[in-house]
Amino acid sequence: MPLFREMSDDEKFRVLSELDVKLTAIMEARVKLRDRRNVAILSSDEDFEIETQLLRLDQNASDIVGFKEALAASTRSLKPPSVEQLDEMRRRVQRIREINAKNETASGIMKTATEVIGKIPKKPT
Repeated sequence: MPLFREMSDDEKFRVLSELDVKLTAIMEARVKLRDRRNVAILSSDEDFEIETQLLRLDQNASDIVGFKEALAASTRSLKPPSVEQLDEMRRRVQRIREINAKNETASGIMKTATEVIGKIPKKPT
């Protein structure tokens, strides 16, 4: 399957339409569950099951909407970073590497000290 941004307009429309159909089905299912809840006297188990299904439907709808937004965002062209931005990224990566090296050194010192000295007893309370 080609990337969304590489699809023709008809293919994009088809993909988005399929997602809209799923959203419509979710909304219809929600209405039916709410109607069932409002019309009948339900046991606590059935009411809990309906509430659980409503939450699942909400999550599915949220996932679909998020996916549609991601597809729309993927059609925007990304510009490469400028030389200054690239240099700043490199500086940040270098700082992270230095911090990691210090942490590894400190961890190594503590490990060696613990091996040589033995387990350091905790302070009595």
